[in-house]
Amino acid sequence: MNSWPLFGGRTAPAKDFRPLVPDHQIFRQDDQPFRYKGVSCFPIGAMWRDGKRGEIDALIQAFEGFNIFRAFEYVDWPGTGWSSSPTDVWLELLEHLRVNGWGLELTLLTSDEPERLPHAIELAEQLGAAGVMNCLLEIANEPRAHKHTDVEALRHACEASGLVFASGLNTVDEPHFGSYITHHSPRGDQWQRKGGHDLMEFYTGDGPEAPHEPWRCPAVADEPERPDEDGYHEQNYRAYFGSCALLGAGATLHYESGKYGRLPTPDEARCVKAALEGLDAFPADTPTASPGYRRIDEQGASLRTYCCGAGMVRIPPLTTTTAPEPGWTSLDPDGILWIR
Repeated sequence: MNSWPLFGGRTAPAKDFRPLVPDHQIFRQDDQPFRYKGVSCFPIGAMWRDGKRGEIDALIQAFEGFNIFRAFEYVDWPGTGWSSSPTDVWLELLEHLRVNGWGLELTLLTSDEPERLPHAIELAEQLGAAGVMNCLLEIANEPRAHKHTDVEALRHACEASGLVFASGLNTVDEPHFGSYITHHSPRGDQWQRKGGHDLMEFYTGDGPEAPHEPWRCPAVADEPERPDEDGYHEQNYRAYFGSCALLGAGATLHYESGKYGRLPTPDEARCVKAALEGLDAFPADTPTASPGYRRIDEQGASLRTYCCGAGMVRIPPLTTTTAPEPGWTSLDPDGILWIR
């Protein structure tokens, strides 16, 4: 059985973050399989603009083993939001993150006001012209969740930028285009089983809501259930993020403190550790490995059990820590992550 330190995975991110290249279900970096291991830090651009480098460095240190911060360009939450930053702020921050081994997923739009579009288009164009190596663009956060964001207005600018980008979506009925998919899998009941399996079904065209044309690009799970919403059950985070490593390109951990650029609380930290254990459990090319996906019916001993390649994830609640088949080796004391 493997073990992990409180913060930090089995391998720290390589310094000098290199460009990511989508390759079917996964990303590659310098032609090597790359696992997307994201974490929310929505105001990181405003933090850099406001001179809070020390706080950013503390987050970099705390989240050793992760490799992507997810940021919002602006937020209009009453009393807690922040304004857009000039391009030079983002370029300075990106360089600081790059030399520390980090990438940045920058969400350009968090609301649907048309007056936001010109600045977002200009920012995408300028980041592309600067040749940044560690920036991924997400056009909009949940563009059809209680709003109607015009993601198509930024399509040309993002394509012309040469940067890896996603349009952002919640369901297969929404407009989708770009180099990869950012998917907000459903929260609430049984949320822990809906991560990696959804990512796989985007690629195969089997779902998750209904059959569709296969979307042959990497898919990343964004903003699953926060630890405070789930009651801080770290087993659920080990399973959810393990399934995203088994069947998809990776995932972004979302936590309440990350909405404000703060370090995790002790309870959040337990779930951070478990999420990283799941993301680090299998090689980054596992979704493409043979034998391919199959599901084991454990007759109620697990909520779901998924296999791909030489990896297996059992989704809690579990009634046993014993593997459903011979030949598997446990990676954790709860019987969730397995290899053979």
